[in-house]
Amino acid sequence: MDTTEESRSWPCGSLEWLPFTLLIVVFVRGFAGLANNRYPFVEIYRLTIWQAAGSPAALELILFGVCISLPMIAAYAAFSYRVFRGEASDLRRA
Repeated sequence: MDTTEESRSWPCGSLEWLPFTLLIVVFVRGFAGLANNRYPFVEIYRLTIWQAAGSPAALELILFGVCISLPMIAAYAAFSYRVFRGEASDLRRA
């Protein structure tokens, strides 16, 4: 009987990613169900999303801040990945 690592693996390869992916699917579907159930009310039968939105001036200010900070965050993340590229090694299983 062959007990090598290859003979014990799944036909389509390693399935280590599957639980995490399924967990994400469960949370996204749950959130989508809640959002669909409550739309368009933020507070049940009292406040709609259009009534809860801020003034156009405040929303423009928020958009301006996002347009400045989001590229900076993305640039820093790219810089960090570039600096630490190759520093990590594969985990060894016991």
